[in-house]
Amino acid sequence: VVLTDSKSSPLRLGVTGVSLAHAGFEGTQSKVGVHDLFGKPLKFTRVNSADSVAAAAVFCMGEASESTPLALLAVPVQFTEMDQRAEVAVPYLDDLYTPLYQAVLKNGKS
Repeated sequence: VVLTDSKSSPLRLGVTGVSLAHAGFEGTQSKVGVHDLFGKPLKFTRVNSADSVAAAAVFCMGEASESTPLALLAVPVQFTEMDQRAEVAVPYLDDLYTPLYQAVLKNGKS
């Protein structure tokens, strides 16, 4: 199950679906150690399954007057019964964009 909403992204036209919450499957899949197309092992890659499923579901349900409140999708996720509440969240200091945020705040620009 995925609870979705729409979001916009900087420098991108249009909206996409995003997961607000998910249950019953792992929200991220580690690809660390899996080989890329050139045979090199990946070192950091994680796939955000929850947001990927949300984007597909929102695309199927529509963004306007389609009135489709539910989508059933067959997707390759890893089912689980564990608590996923904080699974896709990243601590501020570990976030990819933290250096950018810190640079902007340091320069006093908003």
